[in-house]
Amino acid sequence: MPDMMKQWPVESVRRSSILREFDGFVNSRQVQRDLTQMKQTIEEAGLKVPPIVWKIDEERDDGDEPTYVLIDGAGRLTCIDAIVEEVEGAEATFEFLQCSIYTGDLDGALVENLRANVDRESLNPMDEADAVGRLMDRLGTQERVGLALGHVQGWVSTRLSLSRQLIQEGKDALRVGAIMLEQAKRLASCVTKVKNVVRPNVEKQQELLERMLAKKEAAERERGPGKKPRTIRSKDDLIALRKRLLESEDMDAAHQVSALTIVGWYFMEVSDEEVVHPQPRVIGGQAAMPDPEPEQSAQAEDDAPKKRRRIKQQA
Repeated sequence: MPDMMKQWPVESVRRSSILREFDGFVNSRQVQRDLTQMKQTIEEAGLKVPPIVWKIDEERDDGDEPTYVLIDGAGRLTCIDAIVEEVEGAEATFEFLQCSIYTGDLDGALVENLRANVDRESLNPMDEADAVGRLMDRLGTQERVGLALGHVQGWVSTRLSLSRQLIQEGKDALRVGAIMLEQAKRLASCVTKVKNVVRPNVEKQQELLERMLAKKEAAERERGPGKKPRTIRSKDDLIALRKRLLESEDMDAAHQVSALTIVGWYFMEVSDEEVVHPQPRVIGGQAAMPDPEPEQSAQAEDDAPKKRRRIKQQA
């Protein structure tokens, strides 16, 4: 496994010798994000953040260089490849790259690749789920996977359900954005159990997916070609989000506190100062926002316009 406290050495590596995939190693990111801004930055300022490569003590076919496998930095290398094609003289500039060198095993390389992509919070949820599934095959237990990635077991379990229990049509729909993550979770919950073996309920998932896609298509038709989707959340959206945050069992506690603080700010329950300089409460040894009673929440929401009026009058 990678040692998160260790500073890895940096070496100059020939760009053409860096492999994108290797025996047993697959990049967790299959759907690439928009790289326009990254490409422009590299073109103007150069490569500032070294890619991470896995140095394997095996000779290449040419016999003169070890094998280097890209762990983190696929977007950066894609941008450099494009720059080399478009800009005269760039080939020489980027012939060699300064790279952080990882020399561990395959399990560690998979962990580091997935961790780097998850930390950026831009990884396609289906790519993330499939990568967790591959890591589960290597490490054997959800606890080990969670420990390796720094996430609780519930987070791992949710991703595994998408990887193992979602039909291929559902995976494809989630990967291209035709359905949302919550809809994919609902699909993946439709399973059958035979002798403690959980399998996707294909017929039920297909039927539910068709309804989801039809509902989305109908909403787009109703909106019309000249109208754009709404770009601001409603009060009901915030109430639903708070309920989901309070009921979540696989969220990082600190992130849960931050999200609930913002929702509380919307309902005038939290001041600007508390958002900028939060003072989270500690409950059961973990930082957490208090779980408001339903009546209190409703009262707070009813009082919110009054509070806003009072604040405006005082101003």
